[in-house]
Amino acid sequence: LPEECDFIVHLGDIQKGGISCEKDRFEAVDEILQLSGIPMFMVPGDNEWNDCPNDQRELGWENWKTHFVSYDSKHWNHTFGVVQQEGRPENYFFVHRRTLYFGLNLVGGTVYPDETAWIQRLRENLDWVRSVTRSKLPTEASGVVILGHAQITGDQRHFFNPFRDFMRDELNNRFPVLYLHGDGHKWIHTQNFYEQSNYLRIQTSGGTVDPVLLMNVDTHSHVEDANRAFQYDRRM
Repeated sequence: LPEECDFIVHLGDIQKGGISCEKDRFEAVDEILQLSGIPMFMVPGDNEWNDCPNDQRELGWENWKTHFVSYDSKHWNHTFGVVQQEGRPENYFFVHRRTLYFGLNLVGGTVYPDETAWIQRLRENLDWVRSVTRSKLPTEASGVVILGHAQITGDQRHFFNPFRDFMRDELNNRFPVLYLHGDGHKWIHTQNFYEQSNYLRIQTSGGTVDPVLLMNVDTHSHVEDANRAFQYDRRM
């Protein structure tokens, strides 16, 4: 792990899809990750929840919440001032070096438990992100990082389409935004994401394919240029 980081984020999929979601798998990952000398934040992936075997999806979600909600505060002392979303404690935000970070339950995979609940979760995520962003920019932060798992398909449109509109119509693309995610398991770097000039998307390879991605974030110095605000080193 890169020792120069202020914190590390695991972008979901702690195991392969479709395999057992019994607690021993979550315990094993927990025991490994807590060895990090740097605070670690977690977001859920579909492999440990909605893509568990059919009869274990609720079990997987309960195991994930037990081991990884508030993970950063269970094993490390830090001063990030993390705030969780009321009613959805897996979601959180904090401001660090004038950048607003969101960790969100944004998964791909099977729409679960049904379409209505899936859409409701996405809309609640969206409402919370917009509300917090309005309160923090520009007084406390100069840009936004959204940390999630899902590569974007039509199943996530109820979050990403109106968030694009929010960037364009309310923020007027005045602040750099990065969506950093896993899920696709191959490297993708997309400038002008959703046709917005200050919006960048990075999909990490993850797993055992690449080293941990090292990000250098400076939204305050590069408020009009997402590509310069979110620089990276793949360390390959």
